[in-house]
Amino acid sequence: MSKDRHEILDAALKVFIRYGFRRTTMGDLAEEAGMSRPALYQQFPNKEAIFRAVAVDFLARAVEEVETDIDGHESVAAKLVFILNVWIVRPFELIHSAPDARELMDCTHDFLSDVIEDGYRAMESSVAGSLETSSEALALHSLTPGAVAQVLTASAIGFKDYARDVDELRVLIEGLVKMTVAVTGSQPFAGNCKE
Repeated sequence: MSKDRHEILDAALKVFIRYGFRRTTMGDLAEEAGMSRPALYQQFPNKEAIFRAVAVDFLARAVEEVETDIDGHESVAAKLVFILNVWIVRPFELIHSAPDARELMDCTHDFLSDVIEDGYRAMESSVAGSLETSSEALALHSLTPGAVAQVLTASAIGFKDYARDVDELRVLIEGLVKMTVAVTGSQPFAGNCKE
């Protein structure tokens, strides 16, 4: 019986979170997916290919969630918090749920650089789209939605390295959203970064 690709990738994500990239073996991945190593090798030539596929799948799911659910958030602030939760907070939480998974944050493998770049650009695009309704207010400050999105995205990405835990990350993101909303003249941010 052939395993569905999504089943394999979901199983692989669990293993990478549990052991990190370096300690994970093809045997670990096959066992979690409920298949033999030879069957896994028929679908993926090596651990790097599986890790890359997991990252691409994770990215696609994040893009889909933001595109599907963004309209359920009315204010610019709520949209920004939602986007940053999907792209920054949840992955941070997931990776910090297991001690060995933390090395995934430091993973700077060449075979993933384009995937990581694509993820950052997708997040930046979502942020810029959420700021379009504030473009007139931004223009008063000689800013564009794209320029603000770039700064906001880069800042939020840096917060992952700076924050000691998810609560501190949420506080940093809330502050960033409040500053952004102040510049855009949008509704003030009320609430917190939890969904």
